[in-house]
Amino acid sequence: MNKLIFLISFVISSSAHSATGIYKIVWMDMNGKHDITLTVMDGGFDRESSAVILHGEGKLNNKQEWVINDSVKNCTEDSDISIYPNSFELLDLLKKDDYYILFSYRISCSGGISPGIVKYFAYRNGIKYSLRGEEHIIMGSDSFGGEVSPVPDFNLKNNKPLLEYMLKKWPSVSTTRIN
Repeated sequence: MNKLIFLISFVISSSAHSATGIYKIVWMDMNGKHDITLTVMDGGFDRESSAVILHGEGKLNNKQEWVINDSVKNCTEDSDISIYPNSFELLDLLKKDDYYILFSYRISCSGGISPGIVKYFAYRNGIKYSLRGEEHIIMGSDSFGGEVSPVPDFNLKNNKPLLEYMLKKWPSVSTTRIN
């Protein structure tokens, strides 16, 4: 397998404000060259509200294969989209040199320390698979949030091996530790 990975910029933050930055990965598999970019950026703010935006796209051989856009707008508290860096991975689930790209992020508009919504995605051949649920927060010896099981979308429900893998990884890609 010929795999080439470049992680250009990770800005890691567990604060109440968004971790802006660019997350990039490039690899080759049997289908050709894959180029994935996720960008988290401030969407502006005024005296009464703030916004944060996530934009991402996947290209295969320089042709757009998928796009993801998400945002928190008109937030009167702290707006946040934070990618979990440990969730950003390539997965050759069937061991056939045909990869999924996986990543998760937290999205919220809240004051103080409150669990946000976690969205965990996999993409392969232009198809999106998602698992959504509540963030689990650990502060010292206390923890809260994430008590309810995450919910898979239709595509993920119909891909049992991927669903099992993502459910197994869920605790590590949906947990924030605050010291």
